Amino acid sequence: MAEHGEFRFEIANKTPLTLSMARLSAYLPHLVELFGHKEHIHLIRVDEGSAVPCVYTDDQHAPAVHRRLLKIKTGSGSRSAYKAMGELNELLTEDGTSAVLRAPYFSLAIEFPGIKQAIEPVVGPISEYADVQGELFQIGGRDETISLYIRSGKNVFICAATREQGRRIAEHLFRSVRVYGLGKWVRNESGHWKLLELVLDDFAPLSEVPLSKAIRDLRSLSESIPGERMEVEPG
Repeated sequence: MAEHGEFRFEIANKTPLTLSMARLSAYLPHLVELFGHKEHIHLIRVDEGSAVPCVYTDDQHAPAVHRRLLKIKTGSGSRSAYKAMGELNELLTEDGTSAVLRAPYFSLAIEFPGIKQAIEPVVGPISEYADVQGELFQIGGRDETISLYIRSGKNVFICAATREQGRRIAEHLFRSVRVYGLGKWVRNESGHWKLLELVLDDFAPLSEVPLSKAIRDLRSLSESIPGERMEVEPG
């Protein structure tokens, strides 16, 4: 009989000897996000036959994990779970394979089509005005056109700028900025649009004051105005 808290991610056409540890480590953060209950998920082994990361969760949390996975299968899962599912499918597509997530005790199986999903034609590049915000963490280049590197979460965007624009934005290095300009976009085989490059038109520094402090400051300001009362929603 299957263990109550055991879940198996069965990757087709891969074995523990053909799926490197480095590549397996790329899958694991998205599996953790998929399961939720991060402090109670444990990788206990990788089974042979195919590459099968076996995950175990404490018995008292197994039903909650099962309910989360069941919601994913029935189309009522959380946004973070579907994002993790999409990331796993992209990894599987890159590896030319597919997978099935099984919860044997609960008789639950979720398909990850990976390479088997419909591959959409690449579209682009096309040009369209765009804006990006994030941390300006690098400025480089020796020609008249230089590159600005903006980090937003896990994504890095490259912006082409003139030397004069580079001098003006350089004082905001390692700070948050919003950049505007003509973007070069491409739609990949997964149907996702990606910004390849942005030609800088203008930029604006962003406040790094936490939202909670900004709300407190606004409330303090409203209380200091006689006869006025500003209602500030947390947003």
